[in-house]
Amino acid sequence: MDPVCSQAFGAGKPTLLSLTLQRTVLFLLTSSLVIVALWLNLGNIMISLHQDSSTASLAQTYILFSIPYLLTTSILNPLRIYLRAQGITTPLTIATLAGTIFHIPMNFLLVSYLGLGFIGVSMAAAASNLFVVVILVAYVWVKSLHEPTWTRPSSECFKDWGPLVSLAIPSCVGVWLEWWWY
Repeated sequence: MDPVCSQAFGAGKPTLLSLTLQRTVLFLLTSSLVIVALWLNLGNIMISLHQDSSTASLAQTYILFSIPYLLTTSILNPLRIYLRAQGITTPLTIATLAGTIFHIPMNFLLVSYLGLGFIGVSMAAAASNLFVVVILVAYVWVKSLHEPTWTRPSSECFKDWGPLVSLAIPSCVGVWLEWWWY
């Protein structure tokens, strides 16, 4: 998405910039469905790989509560790229700072005060991510920063996926390999 958005903005093609955001969000949400299907079976997958059943159960529980984080990330990361490609960074800083300030007490509330432990960690991460998305969208909307490049979602966002997919698949594979490495 980065090169397509940067080139679209530099070439003065605001519609392409907006369509790339929409296509990327759709691509990531669709990809998330596959990931969620794997996550729903994580415990069984781990056991089939000869992992301890109690560890597999804990991992399964944690990952189930991480599904909202995955979905909000599918929106947040493309929004960040869309704004950065236009040189709009102030809302990113404000939203991230607000999210960090929100995350600290949310983590304390869920993990320590309510005693949810590691489940609270994944819930706090998801809540904080959603909070950042809401703050970011609200800031951009109120300041009308979206107006120069935003186009309403239409059937156009379902066409011409070639350039995006040709960049997205190798990028996704690289991220997966990086995550699996650790």
